[in-house]
Amino acid sequence: MLDRLVERCREQGITTIKGYYFPTAKNNMVKDLYGRFGFDKISEQATKTSAMS
Repeated sequence: MLDRLVERCREQGITTIKGYYFPTAKNNMVKDLYGRFGFDKISEQATKTSAMS
């Protein structure tokens, strides 16, 4: 899914994609998903939100 998203963004000239991870018990299994797909963490907030781009 992320590969297709990146492909479509490139086709449209979009150069920045931002995603957010909300840590919950259910989301724990994907906590490093963005990193595994080559995204870089740009911030982390104490309010349980991590932004990736």
